[in-house]
Amino acid sequence: MLDTRPIWDNFEVLFFLSSGVFVGFILGYLFPSLWRTFRRAFFKNFQFLSQPLVKNKNFLNPEWLSPDENNHEKNHLFSLKFYDQMNSARYYFQNSLFRKSAEIYIHLLKNKNISSHDTQRVFYELSMVYVQLGIHSYAFETAFELLCRYRLNSFYFNYILDVLELEPTELKMNQCLENYKGFLSKDICKKISSLYLSLGKMEDNQKTKLNLIQSALKWFPSEGEALELLWDMNFFKNLEDSCAHPDLFLPFLPEALSFLMKLQKEVDCSSVLVGTKLYEIIKLFIKNNQLLKEFQKQKKYIFQKFSLQEPSTDLKNSYKESIFYAIILLGKKNELADNQDFCDFIDALSYESGYFQKCQVQLDKISKEFLPEALSFHKCGFCGNIQQKFTWKCPSCHMRNACLPTFHFNTF
Repeated sequence: MLDTRPIWDNFEVLFFLSSGVFVGFILGYLFPSLWRTFRRAFFKNFQFLSQPLVKNKNFLNPEWLSPDENNHEKNHLFSLKFYDQMNSARYYFQNSLFRKSAEIYIHLLKNKNISSHDTQRVFYELSMVYVQLGIHSYAFETAFELLCRYRLNSFYFNYILDVLELEPTELKMNQCLENYKGFLSKDICKKISSLYLSLGKMEDNQKTKLNLIQSALKWFPSEGEALELLWDMNFFKNLEDSCAHPDLFLPFLPEALSFLMKLQKEVDCSSVLVGTKLYEIIKLFIKNNQLLKEFQKQKKYIFQKFSLQEPSTDLKNSYKESIFYAIILLGKKNELADNQDFCDFIDALSYESGYFQKCQVQLDKISKEFLPEALSFHKCGFCGNIQQKFTWKCPSCHMRNACLPTFHFNTF
């Protein structure tokens, strides 16, 4: 029917429609408080913004929070507008008045007219206040409430993992993993692995501890400390228990050596670590002479099973460093230095004929005074901190897997 009307009527309709939309955008931009009021009124029947998803509301009613109607300072603060109250809460937080800050945040959360976006900010900042107060259970409950509201938000999931590091439990960890539906980045997987590792180190039950360590490796296979604990609890323990029985020890030896090769491959700073583990295996040979005699009979089978998958050149060189470190720990004068079968064992591990003799030559070049210093020099790859003992976490910058062994002499 547009053809029956004058053409200026069509332009008039389009003009008023576009003008109305334009004025609406301008008013929404210049007066955002009016837009929020309209939005709250519109969504009031569809979304109860201040109602927590979890049933436990302890973090909204801490023990030290007592209503005081005669406190004029509180009444004055609570009568301010939302952003003025937020600024007051942040001011108290910056001046270490954490309880006053928490009271304002709790009052804001109990306000039914608070928007979803503002609720998100208040929950996050209240959780940080509880962390500063040392109430880690309330800090987790507040952060978990935030995670339940925003299940796809990786930032909040990353934050709740930081809160969990203060007081980790397996139950809380599983609750967070069940509720998070977002993307799992490499850094997040590292944090999850680190938390499972912390739980495993605190656990006394050996079976539960082993399961937690395996969970840590499931999330991040290159977690060096978890691999070391798995070696101590599983592989080396079986070798040590079967040391008196060569028929049990030797069949398990190739599997243990393959695990050390995996540890060498997965962890960059493992030359000292793997070398120490190889030295522990060598000490078992020194401890039991019968074990070495049986090893002489089965060495071809052991070497053949260990060498099923030949490693890359870089991994071979790295493994040689670990073997040399084990020989340094063994010392110049040892019971196995003149044993040809032991020399063959070292040569097979290094994939190089005559490697044990080369190591002995290098040991002769190192003075006795210099040797202890060469064993105890570790440098952090991030902050450059130097320390004698190898640790998984740098004591200076707290970065994991960062302490690299550095030799004072150029051996390789």
